[in-house]
Amino acid sequence: MMGRRYCTVPHLHGMSDELMAVDLLPTMNGDKAWSPDKWNPRHRLIVALHLAGDKNKEIAEKLKVSESHVSLILSDPRAVYEIEHLAQSVADRTVDTALRIKLYANEALDEIVEELRTSRNEKVRQTAAFGLLDRAGYTPVRENTEEVAPTLPEDVVARMEETTKELVEYKGYIER
Repeated sequence: MMGRRYCTVPHLHGMSDELMAVDLLPTMNGDKAWSPDKWNPRHRLIVALHLAGDKNKEIAEKLKVSESHVSLILSDPRAVYEIEHLAQSVADRTVDTALRIKLYANEALDEIVEELRTSRNEKVRQTAAFGLLDRAGYTPVRENTEEVAPTLPEDVVARMEETTKELVEYKGYIER
């Protein structure tokens, strides 16, 4: 049974609300119509090759399928699950501590982002947000109260001193 999903796209070029509410992508029982009904080992192989760094074109050539088929498999929500599962499996079996920390970094980031988005405690959300910004290299803005004297070129300083001398001499001449 085909259904329709609705999107919340803002008005584009004066299109009506009714027209904007229609999503032209067909769905079947809540899943996308082009998603495979059953997830098989060949789909897992496509995901594993992608995780190993192969491009869609390379995967398609190796498995003798079209690039669009590879793309459809990789865009399936089950592929995301497979990628997470494979990455976690690799991280669990890694002996090198530094590499293991790097592999778990994405999972830790996901946890922090989840806390940032869903926590009811404002302090927890703030701590998560500031932690993310700090790790990304953004530092808090601090007010600089240090005064710095301007540096002038030597020729300008010399002319100013000369002019000041002339003014002092002239003023002294007038006062006499």
